[in-house]
Amino acid sequence: MTRIIWDKIKNNLIFPYVQLEIKYYDLGIQNRDATNDQVTIDAAEAIKKYNVGIKCATITPDEQRVKEFNLKKMWRSPNGTIRNILNGVVFREPILLKSVPRVVPNWTKPIIIGRHAFGDQYRATEIIIDRPGKLKLLFEPSDDTNQQSELVYEFLSPGVSMAMFNTDESITGFAHSSFQMALKVEMPLYLSTKNTILKKYDGRFKDIFQEIFERDYKGKFEAKNIWYEHRLIDDMVAQALKSSGGFVWATKNYDGDVQSDILAQGYGSLGLMTSVLVTPDGKTMEAEAAHGTVTRHYRQHQQGKETSTNPIASIFAWTRGLAHRATLDGHQELLKFSQDLERACIETVDGSGKMTKDLALSLHGSNLKREHYVTTDEFLDHISNNLKYIISLKEMSRFSSFVLKPSHLTSCVRNASSNMSRSFSSRTMPSFLNSQSVLKNTKRITLSQRNKFFISSSTLKQGIGNSSTRPTADKSKTTKSLAGNDRIYQRPSTVDIPKIRPNITAIRNLPTATARVNEIVTSPALTNGEQHLTEDEGQRINEIKNAKLIFNQAWKNVEDAYGRENLCLPREIIWLMGAPGSGKGTHTDLILKARGITNPAICMSALLTTPDCQELINKGKMISDGKVLENLLRALLDCDPTVGCLVDGFPRTDIQVECLKLLYDKMHELRRDFWGTPLQDKFPRPTFRICVLYVDEEVSVTRQVQRGLQIREHNAVVRRTGQGELMEERVTDYDELLIRARYQIFREHFGALMKLGKLFPFHLINAIGSIEEVMRLILKEFEYQSSLELDQKTYDSIAHIPIATKIGVHARQDLISRLEHYQDTEPGLFMKAIEFVDNNVIPTVQRHAISGQALIRTTSHQLENQHLVDMIMDVLSERGYHVMFDDRVRETPVRINPDTWEIILEK
Repeated sequence: MTRIIWDKIKNNLIFPYVQLEIKYYDLGIQNRDATNDQVTIDAAEAIKKYNVGIKCATITPDEQRVKEFNLKKMWRSPNGTIRNILNGVVFREPILLKSVPRVVPNWTKPIIIGRHAFGDQYRATEIIIDRPGKLKLLFEPSDDTNQQSELVYEFLSPGVSMAMFNTDESITGFAHSSFQMALKVEMPLYLSTKNTILKKYDGRFKDIFQEIFERDYKGKFEAKNIWYEHRLIDDMVAQALKSSGGFVWATKNYDGDVQSDILAQGYGSLGLMTSVLVTPDGKTMEAEAAHGTVTRHYRQHQQGKETSTNPIASIFAWTRGLAHRATLDGHQELLKFSQDLERACIETVDGSGKMTKDLALSLHGSNLKREHYVTTDEFLDHISNNLKYIISLKEMSRFSSFVLKPSHLTSCVRNASSNMSRSFSSRTMPSFLNSQSVLKNTKRITLSQRNKFFISSSTLKQGIGNSSTRPTADKSKTTKSLAGNDRIYQRPSTVDIPKIRPNITAIRNLPTATARVNEIVTSPALTNGEQHLTEDEGQRINEIKNAKLIFNQAWKNVEDAYGRENLCLPREIIWLMGAPGSGKGTHTDLILKARGITNPAICMSALLTTPDCQELINKGKMISDGKVLENLLRALLDCDPTVGCLVDGFPRTDIQVECLKLLYDKMHELRRDFWGTPLQDKFPRPTFRICVLYVDEEVSVTRQVQRGLQIREHNAVVRRTGQGELMEERVTDYDELLIRARYQIFREHFGALMKLGKLFPFHLINAIGSIEEVMRLILKEFEYQSSLELDQKTYDSIAHIPIATKIGVHARQDLISRLEHYQDTEPGLFMKAIEFVDNNVIPTVQRHAISGQALIRTTSHQLENQHLVDMIMDVLSERGYHVMFDDRVRETPVRINPDTWEIILEK
């Protein structure tokens, strides 16, 4: 069954994106029999030559298969043959899926098991003993010195015997590969043997490992705070089951064969385990699925029944092979593609909730129903859809759309001229395909329709047993890439943000003002003293705290680089945002001209192409808000501060909105700090203009499709005539579904714009009209925003007074910090403040102030301590009370002294 799935993987997930010259070897059992297994040896030698092999699961014949296929003999395992020729180590690593329960639930971290892929039982010589006699082990040295002979056993009746071997060279290579893997993943390494029984054989493994560790790796391990340890195999198995994972396990050949399957099942399924054979020098590797050929499913397939076979491990064989090819050739686009394909597999299960039967069975057990799983073909279709989604939207999913420059494109037409492709020098690309194949010559990578990746070559070399040609892209199929009702990549739902509350246990026993104390009114929603913040308030506070951390670090970085006196930002900044197809690019130059701005526009997507950002992208990492903000600040500081500037594509997220507000406040702070100094003119009052262009989804789709057609027609003329300049082509201008997906991202970020409107009032601008009409609305909007601001002289007169709206939520952070400081530094006095509230405030509130507001008259001498009063007020503020204390002494006349006529007063 795996061979059928292998073809589907190639044709649906690899060939539409990656075009390779392939050296193919058919390791089907019948072809191996026809070639006397020479094809397996040839395949192994090809891997050594080309450095990368990608292998489909193959049949190792038993007696039944010998009869079924009428084989000449019971051929050895092709895996064993290849492993022995390469002399490598097989590392198996689980594919962790959040939605698939683990048989061993405490395995929360991966266990990478390394299997010594040479010798032992897999190269053993066996004989059947059919009569009594002596079995001896004989070694004849090549130099004709003394022979070694050992009596193994004296048979008194029939039996069996086996002789196996290993070499110091192979064990040494095994050791180096294991130590290097542990260093790579930064996990401790364990070697397991049974040296207490096999004192010489297994003892040899133990001694060589220890010697190499002490000589070459001990210092490196200590630097990464990891360790190496030898353990007996039975003890190691027990310890592995009790552990949480997170280590590399080096095993002998047979132990690794058994334990790797146990690990795979413990993590959920044999279909969730990668298997990679790595040579000691780390240069050559062979990737394959860890499981077998799934014969039972193949029988169902032959009968025309539906199958639900898990293809994830086979897909990961491709991704790991392509990733190694990319590493050898320095091919970042190919590396990113392999990472995207792995992510598509994981998102299909964890994000879309689609599972094959084996995965669904681990989740539902005996309650498994047909609707819980999909067929093999359906599962592959879901992965394909997710892959298209990820590739097309990867660069636009957070900050901006990734625009492909003409230099990146062969063209959006399949027969475009090749001279526009980016060239890459590359060695011959090895890999194994179908049953077995080697991928050669990755000459260049280009992008074509739907942002597909192609590693193009002139020919596809066919090997033994393969007469098919590489399938060409079917335009009719690619046109419906995201069509249908299938749910494609589903973004994870927003995680509930915890409410911010002080880390103080002492004050939590106090009721909150909203708790309706003394049970006058009871409500489950109001009786928990820790839940007095609404969800929106808690989320808002969390966003502000995160934004402050991000902004403060970015600001510190630029201040350290430029110096505080040189942080001269443009006096007017226009923040331009809008829906896809709203005409931002068209109106940018017109806005700059209308406002007299000579600084070039700052485009956020361009800031993501800096070398440091590209390095992060090439590693498959997201660019953090902090990095984007720092790049933006540097771009603003590079502008002429005496005139304004325009920023296209910021802010887009809630965090970025908060950072924008912090930037506005920081510019005010600089103005105040340098006021009255010779530098004051370099720090003008900040002026922010918000311009958000809006069109609905249908208009957006129509405009972008039309733009794409116009650009293609223009570029076709340029290529045909050689006159004119090529225009920028965008992958999202040719497919309606991708355009709608891009608009959906804008819709998801629309809430951030609404929050921006609360900080900087603005109106959405209807961008459906003509260019002139839209420009008139933009300038009118700027006039409206100007009408809300003070003139420069009046502003400078009152700017030192803090704005009331700035206090709000921000003040709560300071309140919490003070309370925690009291608890940590003055716990005794703090407890007195709480006791005062308990004894003097709460009883009065319970009797007279259901609303939580009270005027309390007291002559307590405790209030003479102003610091204690501050603590009391902070505690009451945190609990939500509005309390005033009146400690004034009032004198009331009570009687008159008749002798002196003195009025007697009572205090």
